[in-house]
Amino acid sequence: MRRILPWLALCLCAMWGGSSYPIIRYMMGYISPMDLLAITFIPATVFALILLPILYNRKVLTVIKRYWWFFLLNGSAVLFGFHYMVNYIETIMPAAATTLIVSIWPIITVWFGAIFLRESVSPAKVIGAFIAFAGAAVLILYGARSEASAYELTSSEWIRYSVVSLIIPLVAAGVTIASKWFLTHSGYENGRVDTVMYSLLMRLPTGFMILALWKPSAFIENVQSVPNMTLFILLVTVLATGRTGGFMLWNWALKQIEAGNTAIFSYMGTLISVIASWLFLNEQIGVPTVIALVGIFSGVVIANHEKWRKDVPKDTPPAQA
Repeated sequence: MRRILPWLALCLCAMWGGSSYPIIRYMMGYISPMDLLAITFIPATVFALILLPILYNRKVLTVIKRYWWFFLLNGSAVLFGFHYMVNYIETIMPAAATTLIVSIWPIITVWFGAIFLRESVSPAKVIGAFIAFAGAAVLILYGARSEASAYELTSSEWIRYSVVSLIIPLVAAGVTIASKWFLTHSGYENGRVDTVMYSLLMRLPTGFMILALWKPSAFIENVQSVPNMTLFILLVTVLATGRTGGFMLWNWALKQIEAGNTAIFSYMGTLISVIASWLFLNEQIGVPTVIALVGIFSGVVIANHEKWRKDVPKDTPPAQA
């Protein structure tokens, strides 16, 4: 049972993350990308400020004093190197192109994991990762057949912005590897930091960074156009909770499973997103979409099936006839 729990946690993360995409798409019709970051990350910081002293008392001060640089760098990388860069690039390039580039981060994570953490790189893991990426690529390109026509970019501009956007998957992979290292090599030394504390400390600086850049007056003006304020508050609560609760589940699973396999499993979030969009936004699912979803699911299974098989302990005596 203990072997299954981390994978169940990743399934919950995929469901949480995947279902958030249609929610974000709905909310972006009324508020700006910076507003969206603010109303999801600032509550996560508030949760951290409240829970850390309650759960860990003075112990958290010792951890902050020793590892403040790590959480500040990682928090800044997640906020500016990932979320802000996605919003910035999508104002220049089609969202599909940006999403396609971002979706290579699990493949980069497999590579980084082999280099920096000496994680295994089996043929099944590599093949599964590329199959899942191919499925995601088909899904993204099929869903954006007419989007690129709205962007008039020269070939040199496409190349330049595509190279710049590579910062996003590199940061995502780098933060994943750094988190895996901290949770298994440094932070867990003498039981000093657990996944709950780690997740809260990662969220602690992000709200303050956003608060310095956010303009609440513009948000108040934008939010007045929301037709159903009760639904809007409910959706904000779901997203904000995911920033904390889903993040804790992700980090707990990351500690148990290799970073590369954890990252590959994140493709399941794309599958959940399509299903959620079909259920709640009435988006159509065609044959290419079904083929892409099968590719994503097959790739995740191929890459991780070796980890799902129950290993026989080396000291187990051979069965007697």
